[in-house]
Amino acid sequence: MNQQLIQAARVALIALATVASVTDVRATAASPGEGEGDKPSLSVSVMQFMTPAQRADATSGAPTFDATSVIQQALESSLNVDFGGPRFTYRVSGTMTLRDGQTVNTRGASIRQYKAQTPIFNCSKRKNITIEDSVLIGMGTDFVNTPSSIAVGIQCNGASGVVVRGNRFENFAYAPFWSMDIDDFKYIGNTVKGPGSTVLKPGVSRNNTGVTVGGKNILIANNVISETGQGLIVAETSQHIVVTGNVIHDIISEHGMYFDAGLRNLTVTGNTIVEVYHTGLKVQHYDAVGIEPNTILIAGNSIEGTKVGDCILMINSVPQYRAIPCTALAVPAFTCRRAKISPSAAT
Repeated sequence: MNQQLIQAARVALIALATVASVTDVRATAASPGEGEGDKPSLSVSVMQFMTPAQRADATSGAPTFDATSVIQQALESSLNVDFGGPRFTYRVSGTMTLRDGQTVNTRGASIRQYKAQTPIFNCSKRKNITIEDSVLIGMGTDFVNTPSSIAVGIQCNGASGVVVRGNRFENFAYAPFWSMDIDDFKYIGNTVKGPGSTVLKPGVSRNNTGVTVGGKNILIANNVISETGQGLIVAETSQHIVVTGNVIHDIISEHGMYFDAGLRNLTVTGNTIVEVYHTGLKVQHYDAVGIEPNTILIAGNSIEGTKVGDCILMINSVPQYRAIPCTALAVPAFTCRRAKISPSAAT
């Protein structure tokens, strides 16, 4: 792994995050009625629903109390809940359901899942959900090599207006975030560390990612993803997708980025992909999907070290099959080191 390249990309992400924070502050100050005073207060704390012994357990570093029901009670009592900050670790064995307009910000407190194949949060069919500045930890050992696995941190099928920002995700056996049919989704500035090579096998464990999402109006930006089976997956027929400024490294089983068939209005720029088992960036195509890919821009990405695949692969076929009927495809300058560059069959 090229540590200098990864470190340089991380420094760039920090600079971008700083600029974004200043911009957000200025925008808030300039927007009457949207300032700090108009946000709901943190009127409910998870600790209000716990005994002193249970609170002490949550700060012990090795909790034994199952906090699933108390967290759910707090979430049902307020749209903004205080989790106590980084001293607290909550053990859960179920899924907490979020409401429209809910914000989850644990201020660095950890929520660790102890039940196999169980999401931590579910916001399916909800609107205006924000999950930020939180630490979510999966079991890791509940890996099942199928795309129907639900060993995930957050599941929001059919939701709209979802922001997942500035979190740390560890050890999820499928993905920190997995959702289909989502509209207006932002996945920004998260750090993802997968279960690694003790669980995942090269060329085999493809059903593990840093984020898997399908829908429309999708932004995946400034995340750092490592030790997963694949870096990220955008599901077939998704529309209006921007993937930019991400650092993806040490991908164990397949691709750094996988874009499934029939995508429309896809922009992939300024990403750094280092040390992946298969292909750095792959755009898939199946005739059976029935929707041709349309308006794809892949520009200014840096890819280094693919073990068995290409830097960028634009077709999943062999030469005797027809080329991809893709409208408005552009792949301008990019950097490729220690990886193959195969001729594109796209037209």
